[in-house]
Amino acid sequence: MKQDEIIVGGKYLFVNNGQKEHKKEFHNQEATVIKRVKGKSDTKAFHRNRRAKKPDRFLLDLGIYANASNLKELATK
Repeated sequence: MKQDEIIVGGKYLFVNNGQKEHKKEFHNQEATVIKRVKGKSDTKAFHRNRRAKKPDRFLLDLGIYANASNLKELATK
């Protein structure tokens, strides 16, 4: 999903698509987004007007942080 599509308080499916070892146990679990942490720009970037931005992270009720790419919409019945 995209960062703009994610709503705080919404329920999403957590997918461990980066194969992170410490998040393996949470793969394919339903999670609620509790908080959004804004990504900061890299102040050490050398090129002018090309400051890299870190993505927003989302705190889940599972106790882990996830990027927008790790969250998928739940299939509604």
